[in-house]
Amino acid sequence: MKFSKWLWNNTFTCSLINTIKARHKLNKDHKKYKNIFYTGQFDEIVRKYLNLELDEDWIGRKYGVINPHLDIDGRFDPSTMIIEIDGENTNSNEYVKNWIYKQMSLVSSLFNLNNLYDSIVVDITPVGPAGFDNYLVVFDFAERITLAYWRKKLLWRLLFFGIVAAVLLLLL
Repeated sequence: MKFSKWLWNNTFTCSLINTIKARHKLNKDHKKYKNIFYTGQFDEIVRKYLNLELDEDWIGRKYGVINPHLDIDGRFDPSTMIIEIDGENTNSNEYVKNWIYKQMSLVSSLFNLNNLYDSIVVDITPVGPAGFDNYLVVFDFAERITLAYWRKKLLWRLLFFGIVAAVLLLLL
């Protein structure tokens, strides 16, 4: 049973079907959430509750850099600090992630976002020099990640079949 499932998951047909399904689901998510995610409403909420200025990249992801010691204008503000005092008086990655998720949970309870958080993924990564506590926060649709995975598998299958076809043409 495991071998047949593995065999099916590594076929061209499976890759094509899953790519089409992921593209369809991503289109549905875009239609459902574009009024919230892309019109600036989401940016304003994140700016207010996370002190994070968002930008958009070429594929539609929203991202920004947050520093727990600074406010949105880049000034040191103790009232907006995200801080956990540990042995080194610094923030831990987990504490900052938990604070961001807690703030997002608060936002979802205050605003009607049509279950947006069920469809987006938040990636929080430490960036910059060590000791400066800068975190890159990226908001992306979960289906875009799934689509990229299946599209990559599909392209590798196409490349493999193209090479096999080229070899067969050379031999014949």
